[in-house]
This record gives sequence, structure tokens and C-alpha cells, in this order.
Amino acid sequence: MFKKIFSIALLSIAAIFGVFNLTPNVSAEELPEVGIKEVEVKIGDKEIIIFATLFNSSDSLTTTPFTYLAMLKSINHFIPSSDPDLDLPALIVSAVEGEEYTILNPLEEKRASYLIPISPDLPQDNYDLSLNLILKDGRSVGYYYDVLRDYGANEKSNKTSYTEGFLAFNQESCGVARADGLIFPANEGPVFKPLERPVANCKVRNIGDKDLTVYPVVIWKEFFVYGRPSSGQRYYEKLEQPIFIRAGETKNVEVLLPDEEVPQVYQALVSFEDAGGNKKSFDMFFRWTIKGESGRVNAVSLVDAPKESYTKGETLALSVDYYGSVDLYWRDLEENISQTANFNLTAIVKDKNGEICGQKTVKLPTIEDGGLKNEVVDVALSKDCNGVSYSVSLISEDGNVVAQEEDILPVRKNIAGNLMPYFYLLTVLMAFIIFVMVFAIRKKKKSITGVYLLAFVFAATCFFGIFSETEAATTKPYTGVPSPSGYSGEAFTANDTNNGESSDKLYSYYTGGNNEVKIKDVYAYFDDYFAYTNEVPYVHFDYGSGYGGSCSNSALYIRVKMELVVGNSTYKLDIKKRSSSDGYDGKYIKEIIGSAMSDRNLNLEINPDNFANIYDSNGKLKDNANLIIYVTAVSRHAQDSTTPEGSYYKSTFTTPTNKTQYSSRSDALDASDDMKITIPLSSLPNPSVTLDANPTEVDYGGSSKLTWTTKDVDSCAEFNTNNDSQFSGSITVMSSGSETIYNITKDNTYTLQCDKYLGSAVGKKNYLDTASVSVKPNPSCTASPSSTTTGSNVTFSSAVTGGTSPYTYSWSGTDISGTNTGSTLTKSYSTIGTKSATIKVTDKNNKIGEGTCTVSISSPDQCDSANNSCVSGSWSDLTDTSTKYKWKCGSLI
Repeated sequence: MFKKIFSIALLSIAAIFGVFNLTPNVSAEELPEVGIKEVEVKIGDKEIIIFATLFNSSDSLTTTPFTYLAMLKSINHFIPSSDPDLDLPALIVSAVEGEEYTILNPLEEKRASYLIPISPDLPQDNYDLSLNLILKDGRSVGYYYDVLRDYGANEKSNKTSYTEGFLAFNQESCGVARADGLIFPANEGPVFKPLERPVANCKVRNIGDKDLTVYPVVIWKEFFVYGRPSSGQRYYEKLEQPIFIRAGETKNVEVLLPDEEVPQVYQALVSFEDAGGNKKSFDMFFRWTIKGESGRVNAVSLVDAPKESYTKGETLALSVDYYGSVDLYWRDLEENISQTANFNLTAIVKDKNGEICGQKTVKLPTIEDGGLKNEVVDVALSKDCNGVSYSVSLISEDGNVVAQEEDILPVRKNIAGNLMPYFYLLTVLMAFIIFVMVFAIRKKKKSITGVYLLAFVFAATCFFGIFSETEAATTKPYTGVPSPSGYSGEAFTANDTNNGESSDKLYSYYTGGNNEVKIKDVYAYFDDYFAYTNEVPYVHFDYGSGYGGSCSNSALYIRVKMELVVGNSTYKLDIKKRSSSDGYDGKYIKEIIGSAMSDRNLNLEINPDNFANIYDSNGKLKDNANLIIYVTAVSRHAQDSTTPEGSYYKSTFTTPTNKTQYSSRSDALDASDDMKITIPLSSLPNPSVTLDANPTEVDYGGSSKLTWTTKDVDSCAEFNTNNDSQFSGSITVMSSGSETIYNITKDNTYTLQCDKYLGSAVGKKNYLDTASVSVKPNPSCTASPSSTTTGSNVTFSSAVTGGTSPYTYSWSGTDISGTNTGSTLTKSYSTIGTKSATIKVTDKNNKIGEGTCTVSISSPDQCDSANNSCVSGSWSDLTDTSTKYKWKCGSLI
């Protein structure tokens, strides 16, 4: 019986393996990103030039052909929103989109430059500068971002106006009008008949001190204008429609948009120029749809692992994401969704010489909604094929190519999804059931039926808990790294644990399809906060769906929350959109309505007061500080008569099948999966100062070398306790330095004091270190008299310079014994010769100095009184030899 149960168990486990192996688990191999380094920005009144080195870090893969989008965008809205919950999109100041495509071979670097023309009447303000390297489908493969502060030649004459005339759009008032009088929000893409002409309607205000006469300028092309280079030719038109606006005046302006015929979504940028061609406004965007059957190839990827060469007879499987009837992707309050029928999908595979290796055409099913569809096309190769490229086309019933996508070096597609973790869990579950069954049989329990029932209930509960979408929300962690320089940090870079990839996608259901969003880059930018008193810390996000088509026929809401974790303490951060006049909040929600979601960016400020928790009272950076960012999203279907407030759908990391509606956006957000992005803050300024002296004890008049190191400080100054001219005054801040102090005659304490501005929450803090140099006592030694005869007294005396009083004295030397203290010593000698004495002086700090002096001792004269001769003397011959002298004791005779 046991063997039978064991065999059944093995078969069950094998079956689980078989089920899960039916879905191939092909890991995605993304093509290399394009790095941007050594960026230099040359700023002028009429142009901005970005110089940069582009590089391919892969040692084996060539990049997909890419072009560029260089753009300057507004940060501050000259006319802010009246609704604090409405997030107005940034307006384009100037943008240049490349037409030529570039590839980089493995490890190749290339220097490039990009010029952005600027109006000389640009208002002085803060602006976002970006360089985006983009593929044909709009995906970003490289990104650079900067903020230009106080840029623009049109300076403010007061708090509200500028010296030159300039027009500001009231974005909330802007819309697209139809002939029937209905006006739609500017970016919602209302539907028009072919050749029916939309009207852009908007209020503008002259925020300058001078009156203006301007002319509307319309730039348009097939969706998008910027960010999707393959979407059609770009057109420019300056309308003969003079508009006069006085200084400070607000005027409603209507501008005719182009009358297009081909069914498709179009977008126009509307701005104003004066008669001389000087731009007098930013670009306001308007979007509309020409009704009819149409479509787009959204993304193409290779199902299996890519190879450099293929042989005749092999099959290349291309996974094609597409959608039909672009007008279905935009809300229209009256008309129903039409069908797109009788479309074919043709896939052509070519070699590196452009010769066709194989092709296949499949008929697509009728499309009855605006959702994204997928078709896998198996192309059998009719010849050997090296350097594969592909071309995928959507072809209408009348044979017109309505959309096409072509590329080289396709990317493998991961079809397996996220099922493998469930396999492992089910295997453990099966093992548990087997254990219960075997245990029951071996014990010969009569209640074996109950044991089976218990095991079955447990298995069913786990199974349905695994595959039900009502499970608790999942949080996926991502960890970033500190910036290699500066005080910032980032995630989703080549150095972090996510291996340079973007985040997993969050999917949220809406009627007819799924929205999706992923984070491509997060950059916590704190450098300016620690450098300028009027700056605030902020976090920059690059995000998107990875391809156009998200947020279709719906609204997508992205919610961001942030925390500061320092040690074991967690602090919620207050955030808001960068440079907005809104107050700080514990969360930020961005609404994206009726817009295909290609790559976007977002900047969120952090309330500077929150940064007070990072430093202790002495200005020392606390250990283990991390910025935690939570990101999630939900969808809302278009409002209609049955759901006037809309229906909200939560987000998950797997394509949702659960269509539970939430009446509250907050409930949907709270129920959603989210991303947890951790950015270590170890690179924040952690000021320190060290100062050392060598030697620390010198002889009187000696020298010592002071060396120091500093870190993260703004300015430094030198001090000393004796007010000496050496080591005194401000110095140039260097990470390390040295200075030699000469002719030291007094004990001195040297101080290097530096300061650092730690942002508005902490303010300026001082950091210092000291080094003391002591001077040994320098005693003098004097013998008085310096020569004498035996038996006569000699007085040795000492005077001390240097050191610190009080002093203690000790004498030693020739014939000096016993304890001899005091600054003087009196002694007589009984023998002749040179006698020495040494004074040893110890000061208050136990520093010792010595001095030595000598005295000459001779015998006194001895006379022979009987013959009046000088016994100890001698005759002396002078120069005059004719005269003889001789000594008498004590006198010359």
C-alpha cells in the first residue's frame, strides 16, 4: 500500500513539473542601454548645446539604432492650477528630435553634440533640461537630466511680470472644439471625421510689461509629436492670424488645427511668434483623432533566444504587440467603439544585406475594443540568414500599410511570466500531503478519511490562495546605490542589484485592456540642497509603460510615498511636485488621462524639515540612513452615465484577470501591489576635520609640521592660542594639506575649524580639530666668575625660557653630588682644571630641558720671600732683550 501511494505521489509531482514546463521559461535578454557621460552644457542666450560621450558598455552586443530628443521644459507654471489635486503637465520650451539613427558597437564610445534653439525673450526661471536617447518605438535607452536655474534673458521687472512681453497658457482652459460645439480637454483626443477641422481653444495672458502682436504657430504630426520618431513626418505652419494682447491682458484665442484625412491620432504643439520670428510662448499640446479603421504595431520581440545566424528551414517566432482603430484609444462621449476587421499582419525577416530570408502573413481577428493584442508569427526561413532584421506591417483590407515596425537584433520575450514560484510552493504542498498520508497509513488510523479530508482542505486552501487575485498586496523590493560622486543616490542603474534593468511592470485592468507602468530610473538629487540655501531635496523619476498605448480609454493614477529610515526609526516624508505652490503631503498622486504612456519623468520635492532627522545635534550623519520610495498605480475607466465617479482597478505584477471594481481611488491604491525602492543615503555629507602635529614636542625655537584632512566642508579657518601670525586666517578648502610652523618658542594649540551648510533643516554646523605643540624648557647656565682659583667660590645660576612654569631644578656635573635644587648653586673646587655644571629643568608638563656651563680653576701664586723670587712664576723676556724683568710676588720689579 505504501509503495502504491509513493508511486502516485511521484507521478503527481512529475505532473506538476510537466504542467509548468509546458510554458517555456525563456529569460529576457535586453539589448544594451546607451550610457551618457562627460556631459558639458554650453548655455547661451539663443541656444543651448549639450556635449556628451555616448558609450556601449556591452562587450558583445551592438545597440539597437537610436536617435535623440533634446528638450527644455518648464518647471514653474506661470498660471498655476486652481485645483490643488490637478497636476498640470510641464510645457515644452524648445525641443529638437533627431532624424538620423546611430548604433554603437560593443564597447564603442562616440562624442556627440546637440543644439537646442532658445528664444531671446525666454523668461528668467528654472527649467528642466533633458537628453533622451530613443528607439523607433519611443522607448528610451539612455537619459541625461539637469536643471537650469535662473536661465533666460527676459528678467522680472517685479514679482509678477517680465520686462519683455510673453504669453502664458492657462492650461486648464485649453481644449479641442468640434463643429457641434463640444469642447474636449486638450489631450483627450476627441474623434473627428476625415478632413473635419478641429479648433484649439485656450486662454493666454501676457505676463510681460510690453504689448504684443503675435501669430499662432502649429507644429503637428501623427501621434506623438515628440518621443515617437517613427510616427510620421512633422509639419510646421505659421498662421496669418495676428493677435494683439496688451501687457497684463488675458485673451481667449482660437487656432485652427490641420484638417487631416488619414484615420489616426494626431498631436499638435501650438505656440506664438512675433513678426520677426521670435518665440513668445511655450508650446501647448492638443490632440485629436481622425475616425476610421487604423492600427499600430506597438512592440516586436523575439520569442526564443536571439542568434547571430540562422539556417534554412529554421523558424523564427516573432511576438507582435499591436492594436487597431487608434480612435478606440481615446474617449468620445457620444460615439460607440467601431470594429477593425480584415486586417493582415505580415512579418518579413531579412539578412544583413537586406535580402529576404522568409516571410509570413496571418489574418488578424476582428478587433472590437481598444485593448492591446498579441500575435506570435512563425516565419519559416527559406535560406540561411545572418545579421537578422525584421519588418512587421499591419495591412488593411484594401492593401494599404497602416502601420509598420522594423528593427535589428530583436529582444527575447519572457513568456513564462511569474508561475515558477507557484510551482515550488505546490511541490512543497504535495510533499506535505504525501507525508500526512504516509503517516496516517503507517499508524493505521481508523480516521484516515478525516486525514485525507484535512489534507484536501489544506491543499485547496493553499491552491486557491495562490491563484486567487484577492490575495494581499505584494511589495517588490529594489535596492539602489549611492552616487559615485556628490550627495545623491539612484536606483535601476548598472551598479545596483537590479542589474541596470527597470522595475517589473505593474498592470491594472480597465474595460477593454490593461494599463501598465514601470520605473526606469530613480535619482534622489540632494547636491543643491546642501549647497544653496533656497534649494530643496527632490527625487527624479523616469517611468513609462515601455511602449505607447497605456492609459487608453481610461485614466491612470500613479501614487508615490516616501519614508526616511534611520537606524531603527522610520519617518514619513512630506512631498509635492517640484517647484509647485502646493503644500506638502504624505503622498503624491499623478493623474494621466487619455494619453499613451511612453517614457515620462516626474520630480518630487521632499519637505526639507524632514531632513532634520538625518543628523544628530553635532551635525554628524546618523548611521544606516535610507530613503524608501513606494510606487503603485491604479486605473480608472472613462466616466459615463452608469459610473459617474468612475471605476477603479488595482495594480498587480501579473496581468490581472480579477475585475473587482473599487469606488474609491484610495481603496484601489491601498489594495494594489507596489514597488519598494531603497536608496542608501551613505553619500550624504558627513563632515569631518582632523589635524595632527609632528613632532608634538620641540626644542625651543624648533619647528613642527601640521597636517590635516577635511571631508564635506564648505570653508575653513586656522587659529592658534598665542595669536601667532603662523597658522592663522582662512584657507582654501582641500581634502588634505600641511603647513610647517617655524621658530616655536611657546606652547601653542592650533585649531582648524571648518563649516558645512547641511540644508535648511539643520543649518550651518562647525567642525574642528586641534593639535598642540609644546616647547621644552630652555635653561641657560652661567658660572660666576668664569675662572678662579682653588678654594674660591663659584656661583652657577640658571634662567629658563620656554616650557611652562613652575619649574623644578636639578644640578649635576664635576664634583657635584647630593641633592641640588634651585636656580643657583654655589661651590668651590680644590683642584685645578675646567669644571662643568649641568642644570636640568623640568616644567609643569614634565617637559625637560638642560643647560651646561664651565669654570676654569687654577692655583694661587706662591712666593719665595728669602730670595724674593716667584716660585710659580718665571722670567719673561720682552721684546727689548736688553732689559731683563723678573716677578716679585704680587708685583713687577
